[in-house]
Amino acid sequence: MNKALARASALLMVAALASVAGCQRDDSASEAPLPAASGAAAAGPAVTAPAAADTESSLAIKRGIVSLTAETRVLRLCGQNEDLWLVQQDDLTIDDTYARLAGEPGTPLFVEVRGERVASPPGTAIPATFKQAFVPEELLYAGVPAEGGGCTMTVPAYRVLARGNEPSWSVEIGSDQLLLRQPQEPAPTRFSVQETQDAEGSVTYRGASGDKTLEITVSNNPCSDSMSGEYFAYTAELNLGGRSLRGCARVGE
Repeated sequence: MNKALARASALLMVAALASVAGCQRDDSASEAPLPAASGAAAAGPAVTAPAAADTESSLAIKRGIVSLTAETRVLRLCGQNEDLWLVQQDDLTIDDTYARLAGEPGTPLFVEVRGERVASPPGTAIPATFKQAFVPEELLYAGVPAEGGGCTMTVPAYRVLARGNEPSWSVEIGSDQLLLRQPQEPAPTRFSVQETQDAEGSVTYRGASGDKTLEITVSNNPCSDSMSGEYFAYTAELNLGGRSLRGCARVGE
């Protein structure tokens, strides 16, 4: 079992994890651990702007802006005023994703990532102008920040957000409900979560709203938005009234 799936299995034991664009699967990227769901009380990881390196957990989701050039590798966490040296990890997709999305060196790229800050990363010398480095472990999301997005965005209340297009749709997955949004519907439809089912590499949520049913499966296969190019760590498949729709998913809390 690889590190990503091992971490996913550990999370399944301790937690339940009961603007719209289309996505397509990106098999060239590395796998990420699944958002956990087990039918127990929900308790997902929190998105935080950490105050001190020694109080951070590498499992917590960090949000920030990445800027890469030929000479510098910078990550500034949201809510912080100190630049961190971003340690290069050959088995992650940060550099390739940055090159694809940012285009020009130095262009800001918003990321959601797991990892930790360290003063002296093993085997890596950081420039003297940096007090600390950030060692990334898993890239969860990446996109060029739009107005009102990136670090200016309110911390999400959902546990998982899945979305796709053609036709456009999005599903917010919470602890006890699934919130379906479609452009042709004036208001979102709320589905109560009836069942969650874990399988190796995926989690399936089933919900009901009157005589309507919804099933959505989130899998740890990286996904690329077919319109914006945004990177997502997870692929989603929605079954709505017998119709199957594919999209991408990202973790919120």
